[in-house]
Amino acid sequence: VWIDTHIYQIFDPYRLGMSWENHIHQTCQANKPEVEVAPLSTLVGEWSLAITDCAKWLNGYGAGARYEGKFLGSPYMGSCTGWDNSTSSVYSPALRRFFREFAEKQMDAYESGSSAGWFFWNFKTERAPEWNYLLGLEEGWIPSNPANRTYKC
Repeated sequence: VWIDTHIYQIFDPYRLGMSWENHIHQTCQANKPEVEVAPLSTLVGEWSLAITDCAKWLNGYGAGARYEGKFLGSPYMGSCTGWDNSTSSVYSPALRRFFREFAEKQMDAYESGSSAGWFFWNFKTERAPEWNYLLGLEEGWIPSNPANRTYKC
């Protein structure tokens, strides 16, 4: 018997409003301990680098994004403009460094305790860089060898 858990930090206004540091804290101080002490073998079957829900149709066909305040009465937190293109100014050097740390610390957290490992969601996407493993490798925010990491929780 296995537990397949999906760990995202974007599907409510509280998590969408978290700072980069709070996303790291959530990963290392909340998610990692939960994975470590799971009573059964665990697999983190889905995670991503998403800190917005701006990916097209993420919330359903034709549904808007919580981040922009266009989904079920969510408060406006920011614009989704640029989040669909890794060459936009949204993807600053600071965000890219954060993504690298966030990716590596999630890998560390999701390999702990009773966990058998993880799957990044998704391997390749169209216009959703935070969800694109291949693009993350190309851009350097996901390590080419996941076993060789700089950041740990």
